Amino acid sequence: MQTVILVCYLTRMTGKKMLDEFLKSATTHKQCSQAFSGWHKGISHYGFWAVEIIDPDWLYLIRNAQIYLQDYAYPNYLRAPHITLTACGLMDEAYFSKSHLAEQVSTLQQLDIPSFEISLGQLNSFTTAMYFSINDPSHSLSKIRTHLNDIAVDNPSEFYHPHITLGMYRDNFKTHQVVNKIRNFKQKAQLTIKVTDLVFCSYETNTLQGPFNIMRRIKLKCSV
Repeated sequence: MQTVILVCYLTRMTGKKMLDEFLKSATTHKQCSQAFSGWHKGISHYGFWAVEIIDPDWLYLIRNAQIYLQDYAYPNYLRAPHITLTACGLMDEAYFSKSHLAEQVSTLQQLDIPSFEISLGQLNSFTTAMYFSINDPSHSLSKIRTHLNDIAVDNPSEFYHPHITLGMYRDNFKTHQVVNKIRNFKQKAQLTIKVTDLVFCSYETNTLQGPFNIMRRIKLKCSV
């Protein structure tokens, strides 16, 4: 069941802080398929854990934001809306093996994680991509991520900022111009959903921003 919560000043201040970080760079970073050629070492698929976004109100707002920012976006972004929990790596015995995946699945099942609520935050941007931030008051996403990373992780980062990617930049745009556009986006409400599933996904490595397939699904424990 979905509830609607009015955006509070704390959320707005958090969004402003993130945009201030974005403005530390003069321009965005252009993404292109040539820059990604060869990174996969000939391995066909890459795996990651995520939260699948299927709520129609979230999908509607995400699509509106993508249309609103389409002049900045690299074309043909085909990846369905999701929140990445952790990037596992190239799906090969030398990198992210079948035994790694089996251990992660077993760990999640043993943890018996209860379902939890998250809300859609503010429109924002990294230098490489535009996104919606995610508010996770119970810190469940980061806790799950830690358990998965203890088993296998590709290029681990110190900080985790859960988000939904809207698209990557097709050119080196002035960040202050992008920020002005973002700040004029009309978003009157903060939408909350309950996370009831975690999914393991894979995508083909020879496509920069192609679709992904869901390989495994873990149901979370029902909570009141």
